[in-house]
Amino acid sequence: MKSAMMTPDLLPGVELATVFAERKCPELKGIKHAWCDECDAAHDQEPRQLSHTYHRPKTICWARAITDQAVEHQIGICLHEYGHLLAGDCGSVVDDEAGADLAVLNRMGVEIRYVGPHELQTVELGDLS
Repeated sequence: MKSAMMTPDLLPGVELATVFAERKCPELKGIKHAWCDECDAAHDQEPRQLSHTYHRPKTICWARAITDQAVEHQIGICLHEYGHLLAGDCGSVVDDEAGADLAVLNRMGVEIRYVGPHELQTVELGDLS
């Protein structure tokens, strides 16, 4: 997939995660997804960095490298970012990360797991029921 030909919201995992998140938490409707040069630069420095929130209003920003990730990682990372939007500022980076995952578990009923050498978030397709 070439990022120039599609927007992040059309990636299979991001699209599946978005439909699921909006169904579980209607207040998330209207959140946009956009490619982000800052995300690309962060990913170049740390391969684990593929997305972030709070850079642009009501937008999840994406590194173009997300196109190379498995659908399960796209889902997990996307749900994690929605979790940040649900949880808000939890006081510290560690608390923010845990709070995002906890928000997804409590509000959507999905546990985000971390796998692989970069400990990327992952959610199986079957978990989106």
